[in-house]
Amino acid sequence: MLVNVPKTRRTYCKKCKKHQPHKVTQYKKGKDSLYAQGKRRYDRKQSGYGGQTKPIFRKKAKTTKKIVLRLECVEPNCRSKRMLAIKRCKHFELGGDKKRKVIIAAYTYTYIYTHTHIFFQSLQFCNTTVLDFAFDTGLSLQILSKPVHLIVQTL
Repeated sequence: MLVNVPKTRRTYCKKCKKHQPHKVTQYKKGKDSLYAQGKRRYDRKQSGYGGQTKPIFRKKAKTTKKIVLRLECVEPNCRSKRMLAIKRCKHFELGGDKKRKVIIAAYTYTYIYTHTHIFFQSLQFCNTTVLDFAFDTGLSLQILSKPVHLIVQTL
């Protein structure tokens, strides 16, 4: 399932002590420090002869990661940041297009070859003809009638 999150969110700011608009970004892990105690110890142990000294993790269980949002207050004097974790999802989108309801109507094209080469197109919508076009084409069209589904209007 696709999770779509807006780029701005009006939520509580601890520093301002009120609801403020916040800029939403996705949290990314920073670069690991070379000077952290664990990394220093690991590098010291790995150096020299003896090959790999610690086990390398290979049994990954999860297929997704928990999404963490980084909320930043847009107030110029505040700019406080906080993290907000949301559920696991395979597809995450930030500020994507909203889903819209789409009305699908059945077009019925009827090509009528007559002496005057008139082409009629009628739109059937809710069992009533909403639109009727009749115009000269100047082309010799074959007699053909077929229903075609097309998107007509978005709400």
